[in-house]
Amino acid sequence: MNRTRRPPIITTRLALLAAALAGCSEGSEHPNRDDGAGTSPAVMVSLLVPGPDASNFYVGVYPSLPRELDLSAMLEIRSGYDARAFNGFVYVWEGESGTYTRYGVDERLRISEGPALSFRDFGGTGTVMTSFVSPHLAYSLTRDELAIVAWDPTEMAVLGTISGDALIDPEYPELDYGEPVVFGDYVAWPIQWTDYDNNRFSREVGVVLASTSSLEPATVLRDGRCGGGWSLFVDDRGDLYVTGNANFGYAHFFASDAETTPNDCVVRIKAGTLEFDPEYVRDLNAATGSPAVYHPWHQQGRALVAAVWDPAADPVAIGPDDYWTTPLLRKLVRIDDTSSQVIEGVSKSAVWSTLSHRLDDELYLLSTDGTPFGGDGAGGRSSLYRVTEDGAELALSSSGFLWSIGRVR
Repeated sequence: MNRTRRPPIITTRLALLAAALAGCSEGSEHPNRDDGAGTSPAVMVSLLVPGPDASNFYVGVYPSLPRELDLSAMLEIRSGYDARAFNGFVYVWEGESGTYTRYGVDERLRISEGPALSFRDFGGTGTVMTSFVSPHLAYSLTRDELAIVAWDPTEMAVLGTISGDALIDPEYPELDYGEPVVFGDYVAWPIQWTDYDNNRFSREVGVVLASTSSLEPATVLRDGRCGGGWSLFVDDRGDLYVTGNANFGYAHFFASDAETTPNDCVVRIKAGTLEFDPEYVRDLNAATGSPAVYHPWHQQGRALVAAVWDPAADPVAIGPDDYWTTPLLRKLVRIDDTSSQVIEGVSKSAVWSTLSHRLDDELYLLSTDGTPFGGDGAGGRSSLYRVTEDGAELALSSSGFLWSIGRVR
């Protein structure tokens, strides 16, 4: 039996909480402050440059999305792991120390270091997936202790923690989770459970729900019409859509029970409810004409961009280890009528990150040449393509691994 490899993904202060609900880099020449609040348009870009011994993380701010990146003009944060733009600031996560540092951006788009907030006492090291709900409320699901940390991005203070005990499934020793969205009065994360040693994958999608009005334990909702999934979005009606794609499509070919793995699909939870709609399911394999959907990203409305297995390729000839680096097609999928089309302008490539790259509510698709995290660590080249109904156009290209983009102001 083949053992699978994890995909490269690129996972209480009650008084303060009530108030919130009611309403260090090396080599930097920037001052230790974040009081430069400008008004000019500002867009953040972060980049990871892998190396044979260590990786360097860079953050830059520009008047608009640049076509190329100049590392000498970016802020280097050696222990940085992620960067997010919110409410006029840039928040950089340092996974090893479990620390968020806030950076200000002045009128001349200079980045200045501000206050830091440690999650270490709350199990918050390694990977986190964060949702910024409001200027005084953010929620971060932490990897190490499966706790959800509620914190204030303005005061840079922890407000409390929410138990993540409901996330654990004793039948599956490993779990992972994707990027969150705000769904009504909740923050929602997609979650999937696995048993890598025995080549078993949960045959249902899961959604973690944390209330934004209390610190009550998180709730997990499940639906067995799809295999484990990794992507959520909320439409203009406030409904939550959940995709299930059988552990990035892998389970369709290589799971111990591959022949009975459910099809990839989209299910929904209607606004104002906390249960899956029994009348709604959309088959993504039928829509894409592919036997496996690796990952879908929300494009606009109820349309997705999906990386899918080329039906002309033979997975048996590829083998389980090489599955994760096989070039995949990109298709635009309209889930209302379950139709799809190949996206013109983007060639087949492997998926090195499932992170969503969005700017001004538009999707930018990441494509890479080379192996950003493999081999001697030299890395490849990353490109971001702006995706529309008519196709994709190149927006940004750089050596290294493009990690995130975002509107600062």
